[in-house]
Amino acid sequence: MNAFHVMGGILAVWAVAVSVVGMRSASFPGSARTEKLLMGVSALLVVLAVAAAIYTGLEEEASASLAPLTLGSR
Repeated sequence: MNAFHVMGGILAVWAVAVSVVGMRSASFPGSARTEKLLMGVSALLVVLAVAAAIYTGLEEEASASLAPLTLGSR
């Protein structure tokens, strides 16, 4: 498990939770302040998930370049 799996999972749970609450309540989110807070948290989670994906990709690329060569590989 890596950082992207964790952040992607948190983002997915957040999205489902917000969707469920929104479908159950006609007045959701209730106020402009709550709406801005929800958008801010959502945007932050998206940015963190994307950053984790980039970091994980770079980390895997670096570890692959340091892997020892085996017979028959180029």
